[in-house]
Amino acid sequence: MLLGEAPGKTEDATGLPFIGSSGRLLDFILKEVVPFFGLVTNTVCCRPADNEQYNREPTPPEINLCRDHITELIDHYQIQGIVYLGKIAQSYDTRLPKVNLMHPAFILRMEYKYYTIQKQRELLNNFIKELTTPKLSSNRKANNGLHQKTKSIQ
Repeated sequence: MLLGEAPGKTEDATGLPFIGSSGRLLDFILKEVVPFFGLVTNTVCCRPADNEQYNREPTPPEINLCRDHITELIDHYQIQGIVYLGKIAQSYDTRLPKVNLMHPAFILRMEYKYYTIQKQRELLNNFIKELTTPKLSSNRKANNGLHQKTKSIQ
């Protein structure tokens, strides 16, 4: 699951997350990553704006209003891990595995975008591989090690 901050003006008008310039950068970042199938949403469902012109950070009460909705999505889709996009998204705490990435809108304002994008891809790739790699129990790891030693002797 990718969890962003809040819808911008374009996203609020269409009801779809990450379809503006931030969404295009997010698509570009995801394009080079291991296959990713997941849900993309925001910590708040409605656009927080001052005077309907400028986006602003959602307030803690606004985030809390949408908390149950996010929890329902996590339960319904059986989410295995969360990719937080930006500091506001990181305020939503779960017990699921997580990785913190920079929000695409923040990256767009940076001077060294290419290097940052590569680092974000690397973090995301490692996180997805970690989620999708089967875990062996400590007991099985010990037995597996013995089995490998036996095979190498033959």
